[in-house]
Amino acid sequence: MVESGTIKALIVGSGVQGERYAKAQQSEPNSETALFDVDSKKAHLVATKIGVQTTDSFEKSLDWANLVYICTPDHLHTEIAAAAIKQGKTVFCEKPLTTDLQDALYLQNLVSEYKTTFLVGNLLRLTPAFLQMKESVSNKELGDIFSIRSTYLHNMAPYLKPGNWRLNQNFLYGGGSHPIDLACWIANEPVIEVQASAGIKMLPDYAHPEDYQIILKFKSGLLGHIWLNANLQLPIHKTDLEIYGEKGTIISDTSSQTLQIYQKGEENFTSREFPKEFSIPKVVQILNNLVKGKSPSYYPLPNINEAVSLIKILDSVEKSIQTGKFVSI
Repeated sequence: MVESGTIKALIVGSGVQGERYAKAQQSEPNSETALFDVDSKKAHLVATKIGVQTTDSFEKSLDWANLVYICTPDHLHTEIAAAAIKQGKTVFCEKPLTTDLQDALYLQNLVSEYKTTFLVGNLLRLTPAFLQMKESVSNKELGDIFSIRSTYLHNMAPYLKPGNWRLNQNFLYGGGSHPIDLACWIANEPVIEVQASAGIKMLPDYAHPEDYQIILKFKSGLLGHIWLNANLQLPIHKTDLEIYGEKGTIISDTSSQTLQIYQKGEENFTSREFPKEFSIPKVVQILNNLVKGKSPSYYPLPNINEAVSLIKILDSVEKSIQTGKFVSI
């Protein structure tokens, strides 16, 4: 808890997400924000644009901060996170936690050892539609759930260019992790088995699969069906969720910003609109309230244990594709 009530936030990384978090954090009362990037020129340009200070020393800034946002490319998370954990900081790390299972387990052990608060940015959990779907499942409005289907459909070709770090990064761990996290969050039970296959490759310079079909088997026998594609020709990229239960069905449609809801015995679906909201200000508010001691809740953000469970699933997806077999977790 911050006794003085002043948040001293260090944003590490001045890319798109770093700029967004810095801007949102700067709007919080009783808050000071510093931006660090190894590319100091880029950091200075972003900081000047949004009115925050920059720092040339990560180590000194870490000493100063009580809240750390990690917004670097995915493969750089581990070292920064470890340094912040060891200093007892409250840490928010953009998803994914890591791109390697051993790194994820290492950070999990550090969080346990240093007893720090560590949260991860699977931000689609804060989407109004998905929050409503989670509430419907928790309230048993659909009865027992037997099937969850989730998609992540994107055209990433414009981003997969020489010089962009995403070209060498498996999108399974980036945007592709969103629908898997949503399915696990909705199910609220462990995944015990994974089967996955990869489809046709169309992007010649991209070394990783572009099309995934994944089946998650949960402890109760519930199945999660996940489709990820990074090279679809669509007007917008979208993530949607379908939940099927003994008493009803609920389906999101991000294209029309609606939920389609069916209850057993009714003739048709009913439609409910949901607002399109930007989740980053909500995340910043959750973190600030947490650090100031105003609220102990960080719901619905995943903690370190949930984040590691997700990395275990992603690692199992890769192993299943390599072996052509089911992989137990």
